[in-house]
Amino acid sequence: MSTPVHRLLLAAAIVAPAILAVPTRADCDDCGDRGCHAGTPADEFIADRAGLIREWIVRLPFESTRGQLRHVTIGDGIVVASAEDGTMHAIATGRGPAGAAGSPTAQAAPGDTPAAGRDGEGDAAAAPPLPHPPAPGSVLWSTKVGGVGGALLPAGIGGKTVAVGGDLGLVALEADGGGIRWRERVGTPTATAAPIGESIYVPLSGGRLHRSVANPLRDAATKQPAAAPAQAGRGDDGAGARRPRPGRKAAAAQARLVTDRQLPVSVDAGGRVDRPVMPFGDGIAWTTTNGLLIALERTNAGWDRYEFDLLAQPTDTPIVRGTSIFAATVAGDLARVDFSTGGPRGLRTGWHVVLDGTPDAGPFLGGNTIVVSLGDDGLAAFTADTGSPVWRCRVAGKVLAVGGDRVWLIDHVGRLSAIDMATGERRARFCLGCLTMPIVNVVNDRLFLASADGLLVCLAPKRPVPDAFPVPTPVKKPKPRPAPAPASEDADAPAGEAPAAEPPAEDADDR
Repeated sequence: MSTPVHRLLLAAAIVAPAILAVPTRADCDDCGDRGCHAGTPADEFIADRAGLIREWIVRLPFESTRGQLRHVTIGDGIVVASAEDGTMHAIATGRGPAGAAGSPTAQAAPGDTPAAGRDGEGDAAAAPPLPHPPAPGSVLWSTKVGGVGGALLPAGIGGKTVAVGGDLGLVALEADGGGIRWRERVGTPTATAAPIGESIYVPLSGGRLHRSVANPLRDAATKQPAAAPAQAGRGDDGAGARRPRPGRKAAAAQARLVTDRQLPVSVDAGGRVDRPVMPFGDGIAWTTTNGLLIALERTNAGWDRYEFDLLAQPTDTPIVRGTSIFAATVAGDLARVDFSTGGPRGLRTGWHVVLDGTPDAGPFLGGNTIVVSLGDDGLAAFTADTGSPVWRCRVAGKVLAVGGDRVWLIDHVGRLSAIDMATGERRARFCLGCLTMPIVNVVNDRLFLASADGLLVCLAPKRPVPDAFPVPTPVKKPKPRPAPAPASEDADAPAGEAPAAEPPAEDADDR
């Protein structure tokens, strides 16, 4: 009698999982197809339910049998991804220079590689202008940079340059066409190279900061004297040159600043640097592993150096907004550091908060809210202007982005969680399917999801939140120009013009 019962129980054990299937992390990861994204936010219907808009989805053209997707870097108008087979791929995002209307971005044919990128020799040729800007999500170019399994750091994006460091040295590429401009042996990079202005900055082992010229050909062209056609359209009497133009004072003040050529090729970094250099005002800034925040400001006479002691190593790359820097440290501190232009110039504490946990990522800025990940203790949010606490959330995980009214993170069970920016409550959870590669975005409000075999998705919030971060330093209001008056009153007018009397203050206001 026990035998039929055992058979019945055995049959029930076999049939029950097929009837009552419970979704688990394994079920999400194995959809029956490596590229399956059904049921995830990459699906347009699921994205709509999550308050997102799928802007584009693309399969990167690399050999997934020879390696997986390694790094994804988000820039203004372009996304650059690198794979383990040594290739780099650029995707237009429709924002900034690479996707703006009338952009001269060159789009390579599918699977084609620019000629300058194939052999890596010589300078990249100028990309011909396109009749129409590339569609968001289109692959702009693919270039072979390193060998299979080589050590490549994440790419740095700035202006018209993409820079990547690795075991083969430092490589500079054209952001428009992907052609390799030059290769340089610079030592052992310890962080991502950062193209800023006319230069590329890369931290090296030994506590040095190396500077390379981003585009030597353009730099050489600027040294040549101005051509005669610059006066075209002006009268012979030169009256057109004396006509006032909007922003003339700001342009003149900017022209008086020194160039990157006045900065040494090798700069003392003040310690070991494991985070990329950041653009900051008219100069650059970086942090060291011993807790120093260092800024170099470009002035009329040269480069001024300012240092600020954070007292502990930063947990992540600080966030820069205007003349303010937000940084969290491994000692449990969150601080806003402002660059003061009134009185003695330098770095000053805007506010400081002692966290009730140890941060492991962040900070992240959305609107006027700063979010910090405290590891297993969840998330903490503060106001960016005063540092006042806003909320605490016990949901822990890997924060991906802050966009719209949501904080997006991958929790400890592998699901995508949406945290309300106003209250800190979890609003929704979604399966990720094959899109398990975390991509952290602190550049804009987009959420990027990717799979190891090269599927990349860009999601935008339906309700974007405008940048409500206030200006950290008050801006002087220009004094009104005096009305026409008798000669006795006109004599006092020049004394009231602040720009003529205080050139340094004028430069600060123009920035």
